[in-house]
Amino acid sequence: MGDRLLNQYRGALLGAALGQVLGANAQAQGQPDWRQVERWGFDPPAPHDSPPDLAAGLGKSVLSLGEGLIHRPQQSVVLPSAILGHPAALAIATLPLALYTHDHPEQLRSHLQRLNAPASSQSVALAVGELVSQAMHADQLPRLLIERAIAAQDLLPIAPDLTTALQRVHIAAQQDSRAIARHTLFAETPAEYLPLCLALYCFLSTPNDAAIALRRAAQISPSPLTCALVGAFCGARNGSSGLPATWRGQAHRAGSIAALWGIPESAIDSLAAMLFAAWAGIYVPTLQGGKLPHRGWVVAPAGKLRPR
Repeated sequence: MGDRLLNQYRGALLGAALGQVLGANAQAQGQPDWRQVERWGFDPPAPHDSPPDLAAGLGKSVLSLGEGLIHRPQQSVVLPSAILGHPAALAIATLPLALYTHDHPEQLRSHLQRLNAPASSQSVALAVGELVSQAMHADQLPRLLIERAIAAQDLLPIAPDLTTALQRVHIAAQQDSRAIARHTLFAETPAEYLPLCLALYCFLSTPNDAAIALRRAAQISPSPLTCALVGAFCGARNGSSGLPATWRGQAHRAGSIAALWGIPESAIDSLAAMLFAAWAGIYVPTLQGGKLPHRGWVVAPAGKLRPR
């Protein structure tokens, strides 16, 4: 179980970064040749007219929030206003929180409330966090994902419009005509919820095939953040090993994640491992003068050494 969970932690974080790289490059290409996606899709993205510093701020926010959970779980982390005010961006920035509290829905809500984000951003981050948690259950039927996420966080009274939008995705994902389903989502989904709803639709269409889900998202969505959310869902369900190996290799060789997010891929791997250790109750002492104060790790039941 431990190896599977750690793989899912890595998958969710790496999938989000990889998806955003693909989305940014697809946006810049206009009408790309998808047969050559390995050639152009995972190079460092060219600058475009997205909100300034949003992508770089995402990577640093993911890292700072994750490190805060590991070392100071009871303290709030201050995130940039650009991240707090953008629902999809906040959902990605708080992925470490979704992973850390994946078995405690009430703690996810409590932590998110301390960020003081606008209501729409907070509700989307809450929904994404719970959807990631539900996706991590290997025996979970994808068609039940939305219903269980809504029930787990009791979303209807706190975010009725978002709940309605998610229920619409649930219906659209089961329709035979994808063209009609997409038209319905674009026409009837409020703008602040559209990246999440499109991402969820793409993920549920092929939950076990990240390559198809990500390519579909990059083709139908105007926002790279949609692809980032798809990557997070796919990685949470299938782990980092479920992400396309050729895509990961190309992004690694080109340094694309570091160029877009402002943090190296190695930092994402380290963060995933430390988050998993903190969740599992493994105490890793901080360095003192560049050295560990004692040898080895101390292990206890989850939450005993590191209160959650």
